[in-house]
This record gives sequence, C-alpha cells and structure tokens, in this order.
Amino acid sequence: MSKTNIPKKVIAIIEELEMTREETLWDCHGTWVMYHKALEKIAAHKGVTFDEPKIIHSDVALKSVVVLVTGRMDKRSEWSFGEATPANNKNAYPFAMSEKRAKDRVILKLVGLHGDVYSDTEIDKQAQDDIKERADKKPKEKPKEEDPPEDPPVDPPEDPPVDPPKDQEETDPQKISEWEKITENYMKNIDQLPNQGVCMAWFDKNKTVLKNMKTTVPRLFGEIEEHYTKKLNEIKLKN
Repeated sequence: MSKTNIPKKVIAIIEELEMTREETLWDCHGTWVMYHKALEKIAAHKGVTFDEPKIIHSDVALKSVVVLVTGRMDKRSEWSFGEATPANNKNAYPFAMSEKRAKDRVILKLVGLHGDVYSDTEIDKQAQDDIKERADKKPKEKPKEEDPPEDPPVDPPEDPPVDPPKDQEETDPQKISEWEKITENYMKNIDQLPNQGVCMAWFDKNKTVLKNMKTTVPRLFGEIEEHYTKKLNEIKLKN
C-alpha cells in the first residue's frame, strides 16, 4: 500500500531534532526513505549504543558479508542483520556497508519507526530504479488488449540443485543456529514489505545470501521462499 503522508511518529522525531523533511527523508514512489545521516543524528540524540558487530557470514572472494548488530536504548535492546553482496552493493567496502545497514535497521526498531520508513542504505540506486520503473509502468487507465504486467519472480533466477550433495549441507549446530537467526530476520523483513516494487528490491538485495542458503540450509530456504510467495499473493489481492 502506497504511503501518501508522512507517519505522525516520523514527523514527531523530525521536529524533536529540529530537522526539516528535506534533510531527513524522501518519497521513493510511495515508500518513505530516511537518510543514513539523519538516522545517525537520531541515534545520538536518543542515546543509542551498539555492541561489537558479529560477522555471521563472509566470503571475501564473492564480496558477500552478513553482519549481526545489537543496539541498546535505555533498557531496551534490538538486533538485526546487515547484508552486502555484489547484487546490492556497488562500492568496495561490503563489511562497512553491511554494518551500516544493520545499524540503521536497529535504530529504526529502537525508536519505533521500523516498518514506517526505510533507511536509504536499504534501497540502493538499482532498487530505486526498479521501484521507479514499476511505478511508471503501472497503467493509469485500463489497458486495451494488452497482457497485464508480469508478476515479479518468486523463485530466484538460478535454480538450486534438486538434491544437494550431503557434503554441501551445513551440519555444524552453531552455524545452523546462525542461519536460523538470519531466517527469522528475513521473515520479519518480508512481513514489512509494502508493495511489489519493494519486494523485488528486497529479493535483489539478498539473492546472493539466499542462493547460498539453497545448498547450505535448504530447509530454511524453503521456509523463506514459502513466506515470500505468501506475502506476494497477499499484496496482489490488495491491488
């Protein structure tokens, strides 16, 4: 569902910091996006602190990194993952980008804005272009003798092995537990996706990690795939 007005909670925090809308956030075709610098100012103002980040997954050759960040404000604590891969990160610093994304998500959770706005680190240039393209393509009038726009693909573009070799599946209980945390976080992310454009942006951003999950923890990948498909169907029914 497109958001045409800034949520009241967001306006309250902007006014509390004596900042303007222009220096705080922007409207990405119906989805409100907050600048990373603004989130850093909010965190400093609210007294948010962070534990040392934990590297959950890293592949230097593939430039793929997943970082777990835990933040605290007053007596509350929240945690989240940050992911950086060549599919969603074009700079040369995947570790820094994954940490930045995780911290922004934690800040939004701690100040109660998660789900109302997204960090600009979540929606990179490619994701912005994808959302804009889909918004531009959405017919304003009833199409004449044209096929409806294709639905975004539910399955990743590369199919996993039907039966992955046993030695490719993860057997270490500790690592499986880490993958379960990633799965839990992805499930929550999917629940917050507001429209098909952001669904596609989320998938593109995380497809490298998801591809790894197919062979490493296929059971958890199947749960994410099923949840993602269900969310897409719910969005289609609302449109």
